[in-house]
Amino acid sequence: MKIIIDATFNPHGGSLIHLQEFIVNLKKLVSPNKLYIFTKKDNMELIGVDVLADCAVKVVVLPSINRFFWILWVQLILPFKAMFLGCDVLFSPGNISPIIKTANIKAQWVATIGPFDEKVYLGLTFKERMILHLNKAFMLFSMKSSNIVIHESRYSLDLFLDKYKLNKNYQYLIECGRSDFFYNCLDKEVVENESVSEIQPNDLLCVSHFYPYKNLETLIYGYNAFMEKNANKNVKLVICGLPTFDNYYQKIVLLAKQSKYKENIIFTGGVNRADLRYAYSRCKFMIFPSLAESSGYTLIEAMSCGTAIITTKLTAIPYTCGDAALYFDALDGDDLRKKILTLNNDSSLLNNLRNRAVERKNYIFNYSQAAALFYKYIISRKSKR
Repeated sequence: MKIIIDATFNPHGGSLIHLQEFIVNLKKLVSPNKLYIFTKKDNMELIGVDVLADCAVKVVVLPSINRFFWILWVQLILPFKAMFLGCDVLFSPGNISPIIKTANIKAQWVATIGPFDEKVYLGLTFKERMILHLNKAFMLFSMKSSNIVIHESRYSLDLFLDKYKLNKNYQYLIECGRSDFFYNCLDKEVVENESVSEIQPNDLLCVSHFYPYKNLETLIYGYNAFMEKNANKNVKLVICGLPTFDNYYQKIVLLAKQSKYKENIIFTGGVNRADLRYAYSRCKFMIFPSLAESSGYTLIEAMSCGTAIITTKLTAIPYTCGDAALYFDALDGDDLRKKILTLNNDSSLLNNLRNRAVERKNYIFNYSQAAALFYKYIISRKSKR
């Protein structure tokens, strides 16, 4: 069986790990020389030479130029490349696949519900909103022509079945994202980021890139209000993430600078996986105030490390965390303050949530299981032809 994987999108964070793990685990199920990886030069180093080893790697130029040429590649050139190569499966793990179906099986992974949730549009410029609307259109039309569409959560699956009326026979659920790399670990020797190395057991953690829908202003407000009531004034709030949207990042930095506790609000910037594992394991608990998630890789990583979590009960988040989190009203900073105080002062509840986190992560597939299930769906779809 010949499988083409389109790796020309811009993978980062959870989507990069997802791509790497799927390539590695599919190589165990399919002869590597039957895996054709189309990628761009910039992604070669990101994905890793060891991950791509033994695969038939094709470097393409167009997607590196700009978004227009990436769309041109995906929608016009890729489907005919697949047909020319006689591939059995064209797999698009980056949300958008060709609308034209030329392979026997066109598989598409839905890694985000962002363009389909109005909260994600908050704070964006007109141009940024138009790009999201364009993504939404391409996602939806390409999903309609795919005969395998993988969803990461029951929320995503139900959304596209109920609201967008996709063919239920082509929709599949694989709740995955658990990496064996993440576990409770306090080996300080692996920590490279100085701010992460200084996290203390009473400190609070947030892991999030700076998108407006991540709702970090509510986090800052809730933390400030908590500190006013908390006897220990040395509790830090450590925020790990890249300043993806610069205007929003500057807004959050300004809120932190205006805080009475500004010296305690720490921005680490981008953090490698080993440092993240240490941060999850070391902090008292994590706060994840996001307004919209298709699954939440960060939540799965934290639960794998046995981290207690305070988060919102929106979109797929409760599907991911179940009873392994304490939930707050997403836009209510005072409710967040109450939940932080509750968890900070109740060691029994804290330990209970830590134990639930470890139990909950076992219900989420690791990537070996996810790839095996994906392969099973391919075989099943092939047998129906």
